[in-house]
Amino acid sequence: MPSFMIIIGICWLIRLITYLNEDTNNKTITKYAEPKLPNLKIPIYIAYYVLGLNTSEAICIEDVNEAYYKKLQEASDERKQGKERRFNLETFQGAKYYLIDFCNYAANKN
Repeated sequence: MPSFMIIIGICWLIRLITYLNEDTNNKTITKYAEPKLPNLKIPIYIAYYVLGLNTSEAICIEDVNEAYYKKLQEASDERKQGKERRFNLETFQGAKYYLIDFCNYAANKN
């Protein structure tokens, strides 16, 4: 009986070692792509400028969304008043998507 338990114990130990070894071999290093500018061919500081964000402050996705909707409201008000807009909708959208992508990249890099 004790020899039977020793054989079962050795088999269990071999399966455990095999399982742990497979688990460590399947781990891969996740690489995060750097942000890409979808429709906007400008540097990042211009994207900050388009949305009216301060380049010396840390931003998060909520800040970018808030600034984006604020700028859309301002553009809508300017259009109603008949003023000429400095930036079109694609510029605002491109800056928003670029800065959100940049926030995700910076968060994953840390």
